[in-house]
Amino acid sequence: GVLHAAKPVQPDPTVRLRKIYDSSVAKYQNAYKRDAGAWAVSYIQTLKALQEQKQKSGDLDGWSTAKKELDRFLSAPTLTEELVSASTGDLRTTQAQNLERRNNVTAKKHAQILDLKKKYAERLSRIQKEMTRAGNFDIAFRAKNEIERVNGSPEVAAAEAYVASKAEAQR
Repeated sequence: GVLHAAKPVQPDPTVRLRKIYDSSVAKYQNAYKRDAGAWAVSYIQTLKALQEQKQKSGDLDGWSTAKKELDRFLSAPTLTEELVSASTGDLRTTQAQNLERRNNVTAKKHAQILDLKKKYAERLSRIQKEMTRAGNFDIAFRAKNEIERVNGSPEVAAAEAYVASKAEAQR
């Protein structure tokens, strides 16, 4: 009989792309943790400096206010708009500057993730189209499923929610 050449098995490009995507997300998450940690250390140093400044000028209330914020932050390392709004004077200024720096760290991570997701989904979409045209439905569906997985992933959902909340706050 006539030997039929086996159809060459096409490598699945979604596997390699997913590894790149996942390692990029991990890299962004690690950079964020590092930057957020550095920010926290910097905020603590700023509060200690404020405390020292208030002590040198003999401002007991100012010193006490800075100490309270330092103690609060050490036990619950968060800084919110509400906390800044509740403060006054030099502490409020210090908090507002540091909150803005903290928000920039967060915004950077979310922007990186959304940019990566957009490029990844576009690439997968092209693969889906090419594989559908080539009749390689297995890979076409894998690309489609991967687009859906990434669009619904926790990191993308968090980034989209963050961007939406910032857009809402701008109104």
